[in-house]
Amino acid sequence: MEEQGEKGEIHLKVQPKPTGKISKSKRAAIASIRQAPGGIEIKLHDKLQALKELTRLLEERREQEGSVVQIIDDI
Repeated sequence: MEEQGEKGEIHLKVQPKPTGKISKSKRAAIASIRQAPGGIEIKLHDKLQALKELTRLLEERREQEGSVVQIIDDI
């Protein structure tokens, strides 16, 4: 459900689910949930930063072990 704000912004009304009813894979994307002045704030993890960190860790592992790491992006 949408509401138009005074300054033209759009406000969405959402009904949150208990976190126990959200799948484990979807919960993994949530960095934090908090009560904010205007409602509930849900912050998600930065996917691009996570991929960069994973790439860095795999590169370090490859250098240490001398092994070949193949990254397959099928997303």
